[in-house]
Amino acid sequence: MCKIVSGIDDNYVLPFLVMVYSAKVNSTKQFNVTLGYDPTELSLSSIDLISQVLRILEVPLEFMKILLTEDMKPRWHISSAAYSRLLLADQISGLMLWLDSDLICLPGWDSIFTDEKNLPNGMVMSVVRDAFVSTKGIDDLRRSSNESVRIMGSDYFNSGVALIDCDIWKSQNYPQLWPTILMEADIRGFEYADQCVLNFLIQRQVNYLPSNYNSLASAKTHSRKKEPKFLHFAGGPKPWSFAYFDFRILRGDLFLSDIYKYFWYQSKLIKIIKLNDRALGSMLANEKKRLRTPLRFSRIVEFIKEKINL
Repeated sequence: MCKIVSGIDDNYVLPFLVMVYSAKVNSTKQFNVTLGYDPTELSLSSIDLISQVLRILEVPLEFMKILLTEDMKPRWHISSAAYSRLLLADQISGLMLWLDSDLICLPGWDSIFTDEKNLPNGMVMSVVRDAFVSTKGIDDLRRSSNESVRIMGSDYFNSGVALIDCDIWKSQNYPQLWPTILMEADIRGFEYADQCVLNFLIQRQVNYLPSNYNSLASAKTHSRKKEPKFLHFAGGPKPWSFAYFDFRILRGDLFLSDIYKYFWYQSKLIKIIKLNDRALGSMLANEKKRLRTPLRFSRIVEFIKEKINL
């Protein structure tokens, strides 16, 4: 059975559930989910909510307790839970498909398991080059203060979708190596948490996937030559921070079609859960409201000024 692996805290419960729901409705085969969590980051009430929703969706679920250390501090928009990727690769056997929770799985996503070219095939993992980084000029990459970017250059990868061969990971001694590299993250100028650790550590031991296996949903950076199989809202803003009718989505950071595609999966999930368990559906609806970024008058004025200056 295919294995999806992720790690979250209390702020990513609904996005995680939307991600799993999108995988469920667009899958051609069964899969199970392993969720890594630190008890100080994910509450018992969140664990119960996740368990009940995935039971309704008929998705097998396993929780794996992990311990996030002081070195695993949040960076920019990236929470400490992202380091679950390293900790879980140390514990799990065989192939695991790590998925960030700020993405949705679209039709064809599970071909990542069935197409022979997509498998690591002796490499540690299969990933997609990061459109935020790889499109920069060669001189910018060489001058970067981020050592992992300098080393990888245009081959720097985004680890939000990563098919990892955990057996090879362990055979290459990475469970013993990565903690040392993580301790040197600030000295080496790492910006993107464990993603930089992975790029620095693994370097050329990766199999590169076509870009539509990790399409970054940014109107500024990515061109879509193929239909996405994974639509990844990396960086900011996140679609769940908006209301359905919200002028802020016109700023141009994200494609409108991508935002409303996310809304569709989120709304369908809440509706299905509410039909099965009204109280549980109401909890998801309240979670959706909690995640929205408040709309302040100062931001409205700022938006109007931007448009006038244009």
